[in-house]
Amino acid sequence: MIISKYSGLSSVADYSNYTLIQETLNGILIQVFNAMAASVGNLVATETKEKSIQIFDRIMFLNACLYSFCSICFLCLAQDFVRLCFGKNYVVSINILLLIVVNFYLSGMRKCTVTFKSAYGLFWQNWFVPLLESGINLVTSLILVQDFGVAGVLLGTTISSVVAPVWVEPYVLYHFGFQEPVFLYWIKYVKYLVLLIITGGVIWIISSWIVYIPIVSLLIRAIICMICIPAIYYMAFRNNENFIYYLELLKMFAKR
Repeated sequence: MIISKYSGLSSVADYSNYTLIQETLNGILIQVFNAMAASVGNLVATETKEKSIQIFDRIMFLNACLYSFCSICFLCLAQDFVRLCFGKNYVVSINILLLIVVNFYLSGMRKCTVTFKSAYGLFWQNWFVPLLESGINLVTSLILVQDFGVAGVLLGTTISSVVAPVWVEPYVLYHFGFQEPVFLYWIKYVKYLVLLIITGGVIWIISSWIVYIPIVSLLIRAIICMICIPAIYYMAFRNNENFIYYLELLKMFAKR
């Protein structure tokens, strides 16, 4: 509504194409965490706190890898995809695309925390978060849209996410659920975020050298993402116990 009022229906049409991609990715990825919900609930009810933290670390690692991969692909492939499917007039600026991807990643990285928080039944402890997030989102969007248009609305969403759920939910889980210091969570979060920024920056620079050719440039950029992202993450995590766990799991399924 805010975008249509202050930026016009054409901006809504442009933005909706990217929203379609975002919702498609979210729809696929959320199935992974929905499938885990019952198992996590059973884990919390029957296992020790140490075991729960160990499994949380594994799922957070998977959460970060999946959403990092999709975020980088989104950033590097969305412009060509929209241009190919809807026309060059529907392509948004890189600033808007970057904010869409940032919000996609911030929202996605909450999935693991929310799954465990729900398993512990920690709902009352952060009852105010949706109200705070909505209020900040509305106010900041109305202010920023005046000068920045669609980018201002998206930036308002980013600010509201960072101010409220992104830090409150991990605090509630670690303080009331795991009963451990929350800085343990943020050490991992920052590590995953830094790797995402480095990997995304490298692939974006490589992709920017490719001249747009319908279908061809999209395929080339997709191949670059498919090769470079796993390669960089393998180099970064090849000795990580969570990476080794999932690698062994893949080998086990491959043998069946």
